[in-house]
Amino acid sequence: MFRLISHAYLKDKSIIDDNVDMKKLNPTIEDVQLLKIKPLLGSDLYDLIVTEANGGTLTIDNKLLLDEYILRIMTNYIVSWSTDILKYRFMNKGLVIVTGKQIGRAHV
Repeated sequence: MFRLISHAYLKDKSIIDDNVDMKKLNPTIEDVQLLKIKPLLGSDLYDLIVTEANGGTLTIDNKLLLDEYILRIMTNYIVSWSTDILKYRFMNKGLVIVTGKQIGRAHV
């Protein structure tokens, strides 16, 4: 799946720090794109923007829409949806809380 937002953009425009493993956010990025952006734009416009962005052929209007609106919306959703993903992990010990380099058992 082609992602409209880059890891570099997310780190630059949000509170996501440079030391975050961005691979862990890829599913969230894709969910936001499919569950929030696609319904907002409608399938036809969404597909057009994804195709143009993937091919590097964005029209002026679609580039403006992407840069000024879509990416900002995606950034906010990704940050808000990723807090649990960045804090909790499912490991062989069960559900754990990650705090820096330490891992502690999560109490649910």
